[in-house]
Amino acid sequence: MEQNGLPEQQRQQSALPKGRNIKSSSGHGSRGGGRNTRGGRSNRRQQPRRLPRQDSGLSDSSDHSGISEHSGISSVSSQHSRPSTASQNNQRGMYARQDSGRSFSSMSSGTSYSSDESFSVSSEQKFMHNYKKPVMPQKSQYVALDCEMVGTLTGKSLCARVVLVDWKGRTVLDQYVKPTEPITDYRTFVSGITQEQIENAPSLAEVRPIVQAKLSGKILVGHGLANDLECLGVEHPWHLIRDTALYEPFMKMHYGQLNPRKLKELAKEKLQKDIQVEGEAHSPTEDAIAALDLYKSHRPRWESCMTSQIKEGQRLLVEQQKQREQYEQFFSGLPVIAFTP
Repeated sequence: MEQNGLPEQQRQQSALPKGRNIKSSSGHGSRGGGRNTRGGRSNRRQQPRRLPRQDSGLSDSSDHSGISEHSGISSVSSQHSRPSTASQNNQRGMYARQDSGRSFSSMSSGTSYSSDESFSVSSEQKFMHNYKKPVMPQKSQYVALDCEMVGTLTGKSLCARVVLVDWKGRTVLDQYVKPTEPITDYRTFVSGITQEQIENAPSLAEVRPIVQAKLSGKILVGHGLANDLECLGVEHPWHLIRDTALYEPFMKMHYGQLNPRKLKELAKEKLQKDIQVEGEAHSPTEDAIAALDLYKSHRPRWESCMTSQIKEGQRLLVEQQKQREQYEQFFSGLPVIAFTP
């Protein structure tokens, strides 16, 4: 049927918007039959987007164009699509390798670094301490002390033998001491003291001045020096004492608290030396030399710690002196009030 000189099929196509062209065939109209081509677009349910290919790192352009094949617009180029997960992982791995290649000094200082750098320590490289090496005292200023004790009637442990050795392990003093109290336990299996050895020995009052003269101005080394000095009745400046029982690197942690270790254990672990063998009496000379050798193994670090403690103690003394002067100046200006009963 024709109207206005145009067939009916051409009249239907002219009524559609421009830029859209549909192919009608027998049995497939604009609203009927199998495939519905409403408005020039497919009305089928949109298929889920496929995952991008991991080998190329770029997604397929045909899957992300979002344009129907019937439109006149060209598909989007694949070079503008999002990178795949594999490419992101490869980049992260590259950054991780660069970070692992950064040297420790560059990380701490914040300076630039190269990805070719590596943080490796040679097995032949010596361990470097992170403290400034202090000025070491002269070796002639050191002396090591050890005492052997016996049990008395009052339950006290009194000195029965005192030994002093110098830096080279040579004996400076080896003297038996007769306690002033009755002895109930000689502890021969440990101390090696017998009744015959101390029966005619001098008293502690006679030995004490000799020990004080030997220790005057010296750096005293030993293990558990608080007990030895107490039994001798001798005082020594704290900054001249090197006690291996109270040195923190030689102590052990027990339930969050540092506890002293036995001299026998330290000598075996640090010096590979056997002392105080089971079944044999202790030798005070051997124990004093072992304590001195332990100190020698940590001498630079130990002296550095002592230097810091001495400086801190001097600073506190100066502050206390200034505070005392301020208090005296403040209270001196106050009026004196006399209280009468």
